[in-house]
Amino acid sequence: MIHIPIGSRWPYPKKMLSIGLEFKPQDLWVGAFWKRGDKAAGSWQNVNVWVCLVPALPIHVTYEWSVL
Repeated sequence: MIHIPIGSRWPYPKKMLSIGLEFKPQDLWVGAFWKRGDKAAGSWQNVNVWVCLVPALPIHVTYEWSVL
């Protein structure tokens, strides 16, 4: 998975974008699916997006941001 900090890096990145290719044989679908992260998870919020153009090989994109 590739992690890309967005914005200022001091004292820590406020936003992070992660992109990765996954192999999941149980995901035999084509399309897009998104899920918002749990708000009680602490100081970071996130959104996960899976785009599956080829069955069982979804592209997983995660966008995280700090709420501090």
